Formats: sequence, structure tokens, C-alpha cells
Amino acid sequence: MTLVTSPVLAQSYGPDDNALKVGTAHSSTADISAAIQTVIDEEAILVASDRVAGENFGISVSLSGDRALIGAFYDDDFGFRSGSAYVFVRNGTSWTEEAKLLANDASANDHFGSAVSLQGDRALIGAFGGTGPTAGPGAAYVFERVQGVWTQVEVLTASDGAGGDAFGAAVSLNGDRALVGAYSDGVGEGSAYVFRFTGSAWVQEAKLEPDDGATNQQFGTSVALSDDRAIIGAENDSSVNFEQGSAYVFVRSEETWMQEIELAPDDGESGDNFGFSVGISDDRVIVGSQRHDGAGTNAGAAYVYLLSGASWIQEQKLTASDGELEDQFGFSVAISGSRALVGSIRDDDAGSASGSAYMFLRDGGTWAEDAKLTASDAASNNSFGSSVSIDGERALVGASGIASSSDPGGASYVFSGVTTVSNEPLAIPPDLRFEIAPNPVRSFATIYLTLDEPREASIITYNLLGQEILRSFSNTLPAGSHRLPLDTSRLASGVYLVRVEMEGAAQTRKLTVLP
Repeated sequence: MTLVTSPVLAQSYGPDDNALKVGTAHSSTADISAAIQTVIDEEAILVASDRVAGENFGISVSLSGDRALIGAFYDDDFGFRSGSAYVFVRNGTSWTEEAKLLANDASANDHFGSAVSLQGDRALIGAFGGTGPTAGPGAAYVFERVQGVWTQVEVLTASDGAGGDAFGAAVSLNGDRALVGAYSDGVGEGSAYVFRFTGSAWVQEAKLEPDDGATNQQFGTSVALSDDRAIIGAENDSSVNFEQGSAYVFVRSEETWMQEIELAPDDGESGDNFGFSVGISDDRVIVGSQRHDGAGTNAGAAYVYLLSGASWIQEQKLTASDGELEDQFGFSVAISGSRALVGSIRDDDAGSASGSAYMFLRDGGTWAEDAKLTASDAASNNSFGSSVSIDGERALVGASGIASSSDPGGASYVFSGVTTVSNEPLAIPPDLRFEIAPNPVRSFATIYLTLDEPREASIITYNLLGQEILRSFSNTLPAGSHRLPLDTSRLASGVYLVRVEMEGAAQTRKLTVLP
């Protein structure tokens, strides 16, 4: 299935104006809007080779490069709900199952695969009921791929773990550090643990708890880890409104972790479950609020926060353009650079709880819905959007419900999507050769133009909404090869379209500006 969405032109910038204009666009802006399309392909449907009904394959997903890790925490190979996880590998556009991962000490009710995180050749898999004959405190398992074989190398447990802590219900991996949530630690106060790989062993580096911890707060419901920051959700925090929820950002200085801020939405209400899902990318975090009532009861929302200087600010509230009551938009979230993905597991476009996911694209400091993703075989109770992950131009969406009558154990869907330039309204002259380097770029790029005859040319940079951002050149060029500077230092990180425009002709290239 291919989804094609084109941004609707609502605003434009004039070439010499600093102010935002609303209304009719310049002709060049209209041209570029007609040329922009976002094309998102459903590249593959991933299912377990040994699938059976009720395994909840897709309850957790993680995407890293050419590999995908998918949890099936109701798998019963080693007893009722012992759990498992599967690694898939991509070759071109084909995906194949590479390995099925099981805990060496697997037993009933472990729920191995309840949470997963993949980074390169290392995987972290949560089992919130593990290491106990009945209600274990939970564990997280580290696997590594060595010479093509995935092997369990470590079992992470809390130094003060107790039965029923739910350690491993949420996990995140970043380099040589791992973050594991234990939302039932204590009397539901919850906690999270940071582990560090020393080169020979994994050691517990810190136990994280909120400064204002409270009974049944469920701190550790969700976790996400970056180089020196962690975000941890507490979906039942009632410090503002009953079970409104909150999320906490911690910052690391060498090996010491400290709470930096507690995040709460500007429009939070009782029962929102803000913090049910979280994600982090560079200086931005995203927090899901699956029971927010904005577009109806439990329609859901997600919030993006930006670290601006030394302060975290709410950058934008994200909602589905077609959101309705009980959609639970925000059940899962992921963020990577200028893209965010939000799951909506009870969206009912293809039947009750068929589910969907929404891709958002950031231009500067503004997020806009870019595409709505659904399964090509969507049906009632798919729960598509149970989990989401983004890496580069690909997205992975879990559907842990009934995938179809033939695949009842759940499925996961890989989407590949790029913003492309197609349906150019103007002809591309055969004598024009146009490239940009470096690409991606941080501050300065060079435009390489070759013309077989003199031409009057303009070089204009647009954002993905079709708005003119920068006009860097407008003059007559003689025949021959030209190197023209393009200053991108004042552009916010994101994706832009650089266009050479001539009388009756045009050509466009995509340019990625890095932070």
C-alpha cells in the first residue's frame, strides 16, 4: 500500500518580507507546493514464523538500521505468557526473520518481550514478571549479535527489587547505557534504573525516583534514554489533577543523575494519563496522553517539548486531524529528528480498534501532520499503533491484536517514506545539471550548476509547506559550470527543497539541514 499526501498551502513568505503572510501565495510558491509529495509505502508485514493466536506479537517494537526487534510477551514456549522477541533483518526492501530470542531462564508469566530496545548489534528486552516462581520483580535481558548469532550476555535486575515491581515493563538502550522502568516499585510510586556497561560487565549506575514521588504514581510507566538525558513517564501522577500524569527529565553529569524538570501539559485534566508513552531525540521529547479528552472522551493527544537554552518549553500539542472519542491517540510515541510518530490503537476506520498511526513533520518549530498510516489488511481489533518506532526514513508500527484470520497472533508493519519532488509543473531543461553538497549540511553548502547556454536563474529554498524561506541568488548566468554558496546557518534543522527556477523551467533538490 502506498500513501501519498500533499501539504495544503495555507501560508507563504514573500521573498523580501519578514512577516508571515496568510492568503494567496506567490506563483513560485504555488508551483513548489504542486511539486511536493510525501510518499509512504508499506514495505513489509512482519509476522512470527511460529505464530499462534494470542501471542501479542507487536506489543513492543524497535527499529535500528536494517533490523527490527519485535516483542511477543504472551508467547508460551516456556509456559503461560513466558514471552519472546524476534529479530528481522532487511535486504533491500525484503525483510526476513533472523532470530527468535528467548530468556535462558524463561518461565511462565515472565512476559519477556513486554518492552524492547534495539541499537545496532545490541538488544534490550524487558520481562516485567521475570526471575521469580510467581510474581517476580522483573528483569531486562541484554543480547548481542556476534558473528551473526544473537546471544544472551547479561540479565539486569534491580539491586533492591521485590516481587511485583514490574521492573522491565519499559526499557531503553543508548550506547553503553540502559534505562529500565519499574512502575510498581514500592506502593506504586515506581522507579527507574540506569545501567552502564563498563567494557566487561553491566553495573547499576543509578536508581531514579521523582522528587515528589507519591503512592500509585507509577513513575517508570515509560522510559526513553539519550546520551545524557532520560525521560520517564508517570501516567497516574495526581499532583495537579487526579491521574493527569506527568513526565520527568533527568540529566547526567558524568555518572551522576539529577532530576531536571517535571513536565505537565498546559491543558492537562484528570484521567489524561500523560506520560503513558515517551520518546526523546536530541533536545526534544514527546509525551503521549492517551486519555486526553480534547476531541472527545479519551481521544488522546501528544505533546512535544523543546530544551531552549536552559529551559524546557511546550513546543506544540499534537492531535489527529480526524481524531474522535476513544481513539487513544498517544498510546505510543516515537521521535527522531524532524519526524514524530504517534499511535492511535482504537481508531476505528477499518472497524472497532483497528488502529492507526500518524506521522508528523517538523519545519523549524512547527509540527504538521504529514500522513496517516494504516495497515493494508486492517480489520477490527488489530490494535495497529500498539507500539511505534522511527529510524531514518523508515517507521515500524506494531499491531498486537488479531492481524487477520490467517495471522491471529499479531503483526508489525514497516513503512518507508520520503518527501519527494514529483509532478513538476515546469519542464526540466536538458542543459541544466544541478547538485548540492554537502547534503546533509550544517552551516554552508555549495550549489553546483552547469548550463550549456546563458540563462537567467533564481535559487530559492522552500520548506515542506511550500513556503519560500530563502532567495539566495537571482541573476543571469553564462554558459559553463558554476559554484554558488548557500548559507544554511540561519535555517532551523529539518528538510527543505532547494529549487533552481528559470523562464519556463525548474529543477528541485531535497536538502537536509542538521542541528
